Order: sequence, then structure tokens, then C-alpha cells
Amino acid sequence: MKIGILVGREGTFPQALIDEINKRNAGVAAEYIKLGGIKMAERCTYDTIIDRISHDVPFYRAYLKSAVLSGAKVINNPFWWNADDKFFNYSLVPISASPCLRRFCFPKKNTKKASFPSRCAISNIRSIGTASSSMSACPRLSSLSTGAAGEEFLA
Repeated sequence: MKIGILVGREGTFPQALIDEINKRNAGVAAEYIKLGGIKMAERCTYDTIIDRISHDVPFYRAYLKSAVLSGAKVINNPFWWNADDKFFNYSLVPISASPCLRRFCFPKKNTKKASFPSRCAISNIRSIGTASSSMSACPRLSSLSTGAAGEEFLA
């Protein structure tokens, strides 16, 4: 079993939790989540995700909703925030066997403080890593458009 922890600037609780889970050697491993671009309907590599930050970063909510669709259990419900999430809605299409173009969701290009809600500290986006491997699968990156919640989508 693999547990992913999605956090912002807080450091003591998440690291203590990861250390405690990993030292028990009970067949369960925990780690911080690092995100780049995510593919629509891609299988999540975590069995359980502990969310401590998606309330501040819309991209994280889109990722968590996608993870739930692939069978991950998420502690702190990502669905209570908004009912209209474009990436999540598109992710439902393959499950319903309806035809649809494939979509990708990427964090905002600009990760400066001004591009996030005023309540969000820049250290809250530390889980956003490079998306180079995911982006290399997308030759049409020039056609990114912004979704309703601020995520960027490849149309």
C-alpha cells in the first residue's frame, strides 16, 4: 500500500506522519506527492492520499478528483469545493464510454505568488514539480487554455 501526502508549507506534522508510517515496516509506504502534468483518466500511483492543501490550490483539487476516479481514497473530500470542474467532467467521459478528445491538466505556468489566491502562500505550491515527462507526451502545448477554476487544459 502506498500513501501520498499533499501538503503546502507545513512541515512538522506531515514529515512526522511519513516517518511513523515508514518505520513500522507493515507493508505500507508514505511519501510526499510531487506533481507535474497529469493525464486524463491516468491511474493514480497512490492507494490513499492525505490532502492538506487543495483548499488553496485549484490544480491539486483537479488532481485529487482524478485520483478518486482511478480508485484512490482521498482524506479530505476534494468534491465539496465546486461542482463545475472541467477536468473532472472530462475525466468522467471515458468511464461512461462516450467519445471525447483526450485532455491533460497542468499547473499554472506562472507559479509566482500573484497567480494564486491571496490566502495562498507561495510555499503551499511546493508539490508542483516539473511536468517535463508529462508535457513531452503533449506536442500541442501551445494550445493551453485556462479552465473555470484556473487550471490549464490542453484542448
